[in-house]
Amino acid sequence: MKWLARTSREAIRMMQPLVPRGPRGVTILTYHLVDAGTASPVDLPLEVFRSQLRELSEFARVLSLGEAVTHLESGIESSRPVIVITFDDGFDNFRTRAWPLLRELELPCTLYVPVGFLVGTHGTPLGGAEGLRPVAPEALRELATDPLLTIGSHSWCHGDMRALARADLRQDLRRSREWLQECTGTAVEHFCYPRAKWSKVVEEEVRAMYRTAVIAGGRRNVSRRFNALRLGRIPLRRDMPVRLAPVVQSTVWLEEWAARHARSLT
Repeated sequence: MKWLARTSREAIRMMQPLVPRGPRGVTILTYHLVDAGTASPVDLPLEVFRSQLRELSEFARVLSLGEAVTHLESGIESSRPVIVITFDDGFDNFRTRAWPLLRELELPCTLYVPVGFLVGTHGTPLGGAEGLRPVAPEALRELATDPLLTIGSHSWCHGDMRALARADLRQDLRRSREWLQECTGTAVEHFCYPRAKWSKVVEEEVRAMYRTAVIAGGRRNVSRRFNALRLGRIPLRRDMPVRLAPVVQSTVWLEEWAARHARSLT
C-alpha cells in the first residue's frame, strides 16, 4: 500500500506543470516537524526548512493568518505571492528548531495546538512522532508574547470531530480555546480541524467561536470564493520539491487535492 501511495503521488506530480499559475490569492503552507529525527514524511531536514524560509522571504509576501484573511476580504490583488506559514500539533520541536529561524527572518507564523497532547490527557497527534515532547505550557506562554506568532486551537482531543455528539463537540471547542487563552493571555481566533476532517455540524460550531478554520486540500484561497471556515492549505512533505516557488505559484497542488478526496471517503 505504501508503494502504491508513493507511485500515485509520483504520477500525479507529473501532471503538476499543467496546472495554471499566477500570483492571485493566498497560499497557506503547513509544516509539522523540522529535523526531529523521525521517519515521518512531514519531518523536514533543517537545511530544507531554512532554504524554504529564505526563498519565501525573497519572493513572497508572508503575512499572519489574520492579515491574510483581511487581504482576501479586501479583494485587492498582490503582484507577489501572498503566503501564510502554519505549524500543526504543538511539538516542542517547533520551539527548538523552527521558531528560531522564523524569528531570525521575522516571518509570522500560526501554531495550532492540540491541548490534550500538551496537558497529557491525549497521546501524540502525529503518527511516527511517538516519544516527541509537546511544548510545555510555560514555554507556550513565552512564545505567545511575540507578535510574530499567532496561537490557534487544534482542538482538545485531536480526533475526528464528526464522530462527537454536538454537546461534546461544543465542549471540546470551548475547552481548548479557553485553556489556550488562559495559558497565553491572548485571544484565540483561529482553529484547525483535526485530520483535516469536518462536517456541516462541526463547521457551525466552529463558526460560533472562531474567526477562521483551516483544512488541507492543496488549493489556493482566492477572494471571490474563499470560505474563512474552510481555508485550504498545502502540507509540506520531505518528498516534495525543495524550492517552493513551483508549489505556491500553482493554483492547486494536485497530490494534496487528490489526498483530500481520498480522506473524504473515510
